[in-house]
Amino acid sequence: MERIFFVDYENVDTGGLDGLGKLTRNDAVYIYYSESHSRMTFGLHRRIMESAADFYYKKIRDKSKNALDSVLMEEADEIITDTRADYYIISNDKDYESFVNNKKKKGFRVFLLPDIRKCNEVKFNWLKRTIKNRFVEDNRPYANKYDLTDEDIDRITRWIMDSESKRELNNHLQEMFYNEDVKYIFSRLRDLTYNL
Repeated sequence: MERIFFVDYENVDTGGLDGLGKLTRNDAVYIYYSESHSRMTFGLHRRIMESAADFYYKKIRDKSKNALDSVLMEEADEIITDTRADYYIISNDKDYESFVNNKKKKGFRVFLLPDIRKCNEVKFNWLKRTIKNRFVEDNRPYANKYDLTDEDIDRITRWIMDSESKRELNNHLQEMFYNEDVKYIFSRLRDLTYNL
């Protein structure tokens, strides 16, 4: 799954980048910083260089109050275009809440978090709810319903998050379901597995 991070480095500093070791080739990180917050440790630099994600740096030269926040939201507004991707604003600044809520109302998956590490927890919980809604609580007359325990849903969620390819996910699902069920499950998860 594609994830894009907008980091308000002026607000979160190096702590906001905790968890970047878990990023994948499907992730992009935009780091917004100003002259007053333009330093990073050698350890953080090394972890960025070792990461599979793409990193982009945006220096904000305007020194006025909230200049960085404004630029971050303007650029995020241009980048947030795919309803299948996940977007994270990494900041402790509550000024972003209105922006995030407006994007959610338009169908985008946008989250405000204090650091990158928290995104996996948020993603896991969101995926778990989505799977439960689609396979356990789906009341449409033509929907296949499954008697899945919370443990089963956790396993499926973990498989979706950890699989490198659709084939790998298919093999995992074959451990739990019959072939015809796996085909149906893939059809219901297409929007969650599009970039595997």
